[in-house]
Amino acid sequence: MRIAGVLLVLVVGASRMARADVLTLREAEQRAATAHPTVALERWGAAAADARVIEARAALLPQVALSANYHFATANRTIRIGTSAALAALRPPPNASPWDYLTAGLTATQLLTDFGQSTEAWRATRLLADSAALDARAARQAVLLDVRLAFFAARARRELVAVAREDVENQRRHLVEVEGFVNVRTRPPIDLVQARASVGAADLRLIAAENDYALARADLERAMGGPSTADYDVASDELPPVDGERAPADALAAEAAAGRPDLASARRQIEAEHRALASARGAYAPALHVAVGATDAGPMFYPGPFEARNLRWNYSAALVLTWPLFEGRRTVGRVREAEAMVGQAQARSALVDLGIRVEVERARRGVAAAHAAIAVAETTLENARQRLRLAEGRYQAGVAAALEVSDAQLMYVTSAADQVRARYDLSTARAQLLHALGRD
Repeated sequence: MRIAGVLLVLVVGASRMARADVLTLREAEQRAATAHPTVALERWGAAAADARVIEARAALLPQVALSANYHFATANRTIRIGTSAALAALRPPPNASPWDYLTAGLTATQLLTDFGQSTEAWRATRLLADSAALDARAARQAVLLDVRLAFFAARARRELVAVAREDVENQRRHLVEVEGFVNVRTRPPIDLVQARASVGAADLRLIAAENDYALARADLERAMGGPSTADYDVASDELPPVDGERAPADALAAEAAAGRPDLASARRQIEAEHRALASARGAYAPALHVAVGATDAGPMFYPGPFEARNLRWNYSAALVLTWPLFEGRRTVGRVREAEAMVGQAQARSALVDLGIRVEVERARRGVAAAHAAIAVAETTLENARQRLRLAEGRYQAGVAAALEVSDAQLMYVTSAADQVRARYDLSTARAQLLHALGRD
């Protein structure tokens, strides 16, 4: 019965791990890059910034307006009080017939100069549009980093489930052996109690590992941009070695300074704020426009048998100079605000640069430490495997206590988990290094 129970547990455990689909790292990255709300948010932000460039450029292009006014009313005149009786007698009688009166005009204006207000504002919006596009790229890279970290965490949890399941299998197999020895009275009953306690502890570790794996997959779905209806397991994918991962820190920092989109965006913002400052200062000077127009106005028809048109065309051209001499120090405030925005953008860029240097150094050292940890973990795991095999042989030969086997099994499980964590650390360090260098 106990052997049948062991087989049942193994079959159930295998069915839990054998899922319909396997999610690869590449599939997770593609899903996050297309479905994550952060990517869509930044993409729409970049599109809005491009639209603002069109808006700002409009001030530099000709402005053409068409207007029309149709007036339908009678045209009876009034006589002022005090008018002589003779003039009052000449007043035409009231006429209830209305007149159709039309006024139509076409006006065109072109800015000649406003001493940089409109030109610099347009250039500033172009730089901000470039910054928004770089922000969208930086957001995509941040999403890729998040999904990679979540994927590797789920992969590590899946491997820890496998370690815990192997532990359960070993403990149950050892329990069967101990039961046989106790039944033939070659081992004391305390060994059986110890073996049962070890099986219970292994079962608890397996339950905890499976729960952690489920939570890790839920976090992976969040990183990909939404829940998945399919039941899947994560694949055993790893990132290949990063080009230059063992390069000196200065070389990696120089590559990051040239390739990070968030740093490039911060620099574009500095340029944009300088342009905005030049635009604000241009408000101290006048603005000069040229305006041309044409109007067509008058009664649309004469009253009479032929009802002929009576519209008259007029043309005009003018130079318009506007110079606000006093506006309550509004321009002074705008200039000072623009100067402060330049300083703020410079400080923000310095913070981004400082953070990148720390990020590169942390990722570089993380890769080196993970390489060393993997080498140690593999050696330790092999030694623990040999110790467990020797301890089991000594127990079967009757020269070792049950506690020795239990200690050897615990060391083996711990060493296997350490190897999983070391491989996880290497994968995450490489993902962080790719992000720190500005690579996809």
